[in-house]
Amino acid sequence: MKKKTMIIVCGVLLAAVLAFGVIPVAAANGSNQTAPAAQQIHKRQILVRLLSIQDEAKVDALLAQAVADKKITADQSTNIKDFWTAHHSQFLKNRIVDRLLKVQDQAKLQAALDKAVAAGKITADQAKKIMDLWTTLHTK
Repeated sequence: MKKKTMIIVCGVLLAAVLAFGVIPVAAANGSNQTAPAAQQIHKRQILVRLLSIQDEAKVDALLAQAVADKKITADQSTNIKDFWTAHHSQFLKNRIVDRLLKVQDQAKLQAALDKAVAAGKITADQAKKIMDLWTTLHTK
């Protein structure tokens, strides 16, 4: 039961992060109309790409360019930077776990986890939890 709960919680958190980034942007245009589905998907893709960037200088440069091109205001740039600062490290960890859970070969996953444990990037307990999640997802 814990595994299913963990999967549901991870899914809800990811959806909340995506929704949190999309809703303020959609509301900022001042109209009561909702954005078309394609536009919302595009905004989600931008948010995912932004949160994937780990270099703060690169994020600053992208935001400065967007302000210079008058695509966003300075206030929006500040809000985006604050959001990036608060969520980018957590987002990357979730993407890595997501990629690991998509691996189809259990032996390859175990080898990758063993390598990460040996390098000190994760603990043996974390590796076991990831393997348990993988087993739950791939044995249905």
